[in-house]
Amino acid sequence: MAQKRLPKQYAKVLFELTKDAKGKELDTMISTYIKFLREEQVLAKLPYIIDAFVSYAKQQSGLTTISIESARQLSEDEAKAIAAYFGKNTEYTQKTNKKLLGGVKVRKGNTIIDASISSRLEAFTSQLS
Repeated sequence: MAQKRLPKQYAKVLFELTKDAKGKELDTMISTYIKFLREEQVLAKLPYIIDAFVSYAKQQSGLTTISIESARQLSEDEAKAIAAYFGKNTEYTQKTNKKLLGGVKVRKGNTIIDASISSRLEAFTSQLS
């Protein structure tokens, strides 16, 4: 029985195959990789593999990606100041969530930093109980 692999594992293989390839060599590597995915019967996972590849390539280049969630749209300067906390080479996405009431929630990979008013109120409420 074939071993099940995660999209991230396929993405790492693709990265290693293509990181130094250029031109026709790159085309050949990608064609061979697509044939491999077909043989593995995982072509349906290709969108997830591509997302994982982009994420892995950014990580390998030293780029940090964060997601900033706030009760209101932050100005570019505010968002850049938060991103700077995670280093010079940080890109960010932003979304609003009025349920936060104020403050921010920042996600970096599996880590969440919750500095929202709603979480503070929740903590305060549980201390009173």
